[in-house]
Amino acid sequence: MRVAGLTNGMRFALAAVVVLAAAALPGATAPASADIASDHPAAILVFPKLLVDTANGLDTLIRIGNVSDTPLNVYCFYTNVTPTCTIPGGSCFPDQLSCSAIVGGQTFIGGCLPQWQPTDFIFRLTREQPTGWLVSRGETVNCRLIDGVCANGGASCTRDTQCGAGNRCILAPCLPLEGGPLGRTGPGGQTNEGAIPLSPDDPFIGELKCIAVDETLSPIARNDLIGDVLIGKLASGPTAEIEIEGYNAIGLPAIPGKGNRDDTLVLGGPPETAEYEGCPNILILDHYFDGAVDPVLQNTCLPEGTCSISGVACASTAECRANRCIANACTVSGDACAMDADCKNTCENEVCSLSGTTCFEDADCVSSDYQVRVATDLTLLPCTQDYEGRDLDLSRTVAQFLVFNEFEQRFSTSRTVDCFKEIQLSNMETADNSRSIFSAGVAGTLTGQTRIRGVVDEDNAGRGGNTLIGLAEEFRCAGAEYEFPVCDMVDSARLVSSSAKNLHFQGRRPQSDFIYLP
Repeated sequence: MRVAGLTNGMRFALAAVVVLAAAALPGATAPASADIASDHPAAILVFPKLLVDTANGLDTLIRIGNVSDTPLNVYCFYTNVTPTCTIPGGSCFPDQLSCSAIVGGQTFIGGCLPQWQPTDFIFRLTREQPTGWLVSRGETVNCRLIDGVCANGGASCTRDTQCGAGNRCILAPCLPLEGGPLGRTGPGGQTNEGAIPLSPDDPFIGELKCIAVDETLSPIARNDLIGDVLIGKLASGPTAEIEIEGYNAIGLPAIPGKGNRDDTLVLGGPPETAEYEGCPNILILDHYFDGAVDPVLQNTCLPEGTCSISGVACASTAECRANRCIANACTVSGDACAMDADCKNTCENEVCSLSGTTCFEDADCVSSDYQVRVATDLTLLPCTQDYEGRDLDLSRTVAQFLVFNEFEQRFSTSRTVDCFKEIQLSNMETADNSRSIFSAGVAGTLTGQTRIRGVVDEDNAGRGGNTLIGLAEEFRCAGAEYEFPVCDMVDSARLVSSSAKNLHFQGRRPQSDFIYLP
């Protein structure tokens, strides 16, 4: 979703205030027992993907609500999966090319080591209370006693007037009912307790899992939690506007009367031992194949004389689609130019001038005209997670993919999921997107359906069921016809629009999954 006219600060968080109250409606009741889903309250919430990169205007807003009429403690785990760069001071965010150093005029690319580092925290929600926070900032109590800082200059402050004209005082983020002599309290004197920490890293990519617990941190069978996420990026796309995508948390309901309240949570499996509903046997994703041309979005010339998507000055729609030379830069490909002819992808010495592909004549070179094409990112998480002993082998799962095009032709591939996997569909089995079975050019149709199944590892029998849950993000990327679409919330220069969606669930399996708490 694209929002025009917002260019300063993470103001996408303000848009959420209107709907925060809807996160906990008075009188809402939790089902006695229900399947895993993203549209009803549950005892465990899973937020599969969170992103933070404050230096580049990227942040995540998390919202959690208590739908019951009694207070509820929430025990949560941030899991940091941001790869670690082997070069001191380097970063693997957003990819390995960022993990580099210049020595003696030469650039050296380091390695990116995977990590899976949980950070736990607890907070208390009052009756029918929603709350929300930016992952980069967190929330706490007693923050009215902490001075803020002026946005420009960093001086200490307690109110905006102390920072001068055009400046503001940034105060510590506080839970809504923080209590104390200066704080607010809810009905009956109820207050929030605990604290939500800052993101474990910045930049950060990871997940969040939250569990309903009692005062002693023992799990309880209360299906009273709902939640959702907004991921926002400032100055993205051709016209540098704010981009927002959102999704609902995945809820795993507790089975009333079945939990023994120990530190091992049993998800699904045999009815006599299951404490929570199990994760699905199969995940189903309906999607465009990567590289498919969007059938709706067109870069047209608006009455005011600018192109609808690229924002370039125009006199006709044909000028919005053509790769033209304006101010010594090609409007679509971004190459340097002196005239419009320099922006055409022509065959020169058996190499296409812009795309760099082999050719024998101009007809061999794909056009450089404007197109909006689709790319899908998939995030997968194993349902079994060991927060106690951090035995990552329990989570390691081979995911099998069955892919069907519109002619019901079937393709297949597999990929190992080590605790967390976030990947563009057309990179699932190859580094060359155009040769992937998830590419529109290979699949031969615009859309398809993918069925994803975690393969049971018999070595984990009784310790993990190898089921998966996940999230899909659909990105529309602007560029020349010869370019395969590569854009997302991090690499957003060509991002036209984005959306996130939960996957469909099908079936159960006889094996249990487990969450091992510390």
